[in-house]
Amino acid sequence: MYRYLVVDDVTTCLMVTCAMLKRWQSCEVVGVHDAYEALQKLRTESFDLVISDVQMPGMDGFQLLEQIKKEFKLPVILISADDRKEAAIDAGAVSFILKPISPDVARNVGTYVIPKMEIGDHVNGQGNQDVGV
Repeated sequence: MYRYLVVDDVTTCLMVTCAMLKRWQSCEVVGVHDAYEALQKLRTESFDLVISDVQMPGMDGFQLLEQIKKEFKLPVILISADDRKEAAIDAGAVSFILKPISPDVARNVGTYVIPKMEIGDHVNGQGNQDVGV
């Protein structure tokens, strides 16, 4: 079973995103409230995909993405209520989701969970596609 790590400092948004993913994906979803907690989880547990809010206090989603790129070979999807798609893709995210997450988008998130051996190709720009937004 795939494992997704969802990062959002707003509890309601975190709960909604996790619930939508659990409903539409055959996966385990773990939610955390900040980037520091996310890095701690990533260092101690195994995940297949990270979905992170952009605007968070302390370390924001772009900074978290940079740290994940340095330490882990994981696809990252950035989410925000502000349309930051171009900046997210330019920074190396595999996709961008405009909040609130919809059922159609939640159904398609799994397309970014790929076999570990293919992640290098995917992150290098061969897989930057929308998940339905």
